[in-house]
Order: sequence, then C-alpha cells, then structure tokens
Amino acid sequence: MNTQENSAILSQEMLSKEKYRHLIGYLISSAIAGEIVAAKAYAQMSLLTDDRVEMKALLKEGQEELMHADMLEKLAKQLNVPFVNRIIEPEWKNILNFIQEKANNNDYMSCFLAQEIVLESMAIVLYQTMSGEGSEVDDLTAKVSKRILADELEHVDSGITYLKRNLSLNKEVTYQKLHEVNDRVLPQVYNLIRNGCDSLCGEMNVECGSFGPEEIGLDFDTLRLNALDRYMETLDEAGVEPEVISQLMLNVAGFNNKDSAMQQQCCC
Repeated sequence: MNTQENSAILSQEMLSKEKYRHLIGYLISSAIAGEIVAAKAYAQMSLLTDDRVEMKALLKEGQEELMHADMLEKLAKQLNVPFVNRIIEPEWKNILNFIQEKANNNDYMSCFLAQEIVLESMAIVLYQTMSGEGSEVDDLTAKVSKRILADELEHVDSGITYLKRNLSLNKEVTYQKLHEVNDRVLPQVYNLIRNGCDSLCGEMNVECGSFGPEEIGLDFDTLRLNALDRYMETLDEAGVEPEVISQLMLNVAGFNNKDSAMQQQCCC
C-alpha cells in the first residue's frame, strides 16, 4: 500500500469520528467568520483612500477573503460537518466595531494594522493548523487550507511592508496606533483561541465541551504559543523594536493568566 492510499485511509478514519468532525466544523466556522470580518475591513479601508491603485488592491484582497469563505463553506459541505457561515461570536463583532470606529474617524492606519498585522497573523496560524502543520487533519481540509494560507501569507507581507514604511516616516505616531490596535483587537482574537464557542456550538447544534484541539493532536498551550509567536514574528519582520514588542505583550489582558485558561475546553 502506497503513501497516498495510507493517507486516504487515515482521512476516512478521522472523518468517521464525531469529535473530529465537530472540531473541523468549528474551525471552518471560525475561519469563515474571520474571512467575513476581513472582507468588511478591506471594504471600509477602500472608502478611506482616493488612490485608485490602493483602492483596487484593497478591494482585490477583500474579494479574495470572500472567495476563501466560499471555499470553506464548500469544504464543510463536502466533509458533511456541522458549520455556521456567518459571524456569531461577540469577539468578531467587537473587532468589527473597532474597525468601524476607526473608519468613522478616517483613521486608515489603525484599520490597516488591525487587519493586516493582527488578524492576518492570527489567520496564518489557523490555516497552518488546518493544513496539517504540526497537526493531524484529513487530506481535503489540508488541501483547501494550504490554498488559502498562500493568500494570507501575501496579505501579511503587505502589512509588514506598510508598517515598516510608516515606522520610518513617523515612529512615534505609528507606535501609538500600534499600541491601541494591539490592546483593542488582539485580546478579542486571543479570547477566541482559549474559549471560542460560547455561542457557536449552539448554532452548530453540537454539544459544548465535547471536543477540543486534542482531536488533531494539539492542546491550548500549543495553539496560544503558536499564535503569539506568529504575531511577534510579524512585528519583528516589520522592524518593531524588541522592547516595544515586549510592551505590547504585557499590555494585553489575559496573557499572564495562562494556567486557568489552559483548563478550559473548546466550547465550554
């Protein structure tokens, strides 16, 4: 039996397990919500610029995010897993409210940093996990996630270039905005990692607390550390000074409360 046949058998075994199917449905639902938030963020930013080239680029990225949501919905249906194709969790709504608030104030930089630095960094970790990097997932989920991951890596590269340029132009203002975005947006995403389906499980019609990241060979410690590592890596690549990165981490409520958070199960 060759490697491909072994992989196909393993995929079928995974999908035969209810807990695995529920987790994949939960991850897909979370990813769809993130893609919708991203599309809305790019649409908001496109209204804040008169530069046609920039506007075109933003709308293109927003269209890609909607395409990702379509791909994820198709994946859920092919796998026949429970899923939700709209924003449910209050954390996503809080993030959208922040972006809307900044858009209303014509604050393009804060919107851009929220989407292209914080949210895209977190999206990369999610799709790396769903593509089988350090995790165990079925072949179809891995294939679709790798395709989406390639786009998200390009998006975060745009964010790194933007942040690097603005640091060279006005470091003080850029750091000020980065601090606010960090403190307002990152805790929301971080909370989704440690307790992400207070409402979503009910909408998916699955039992809360009945599954967790252990279904794909991971735990909350690893997921949280991967998320922080990717975010800090993004900041470092953009040229953010190490002492500022440390400050940003300390300013986020909950980061030093790991012990209690680790005890929580997905959908608790």
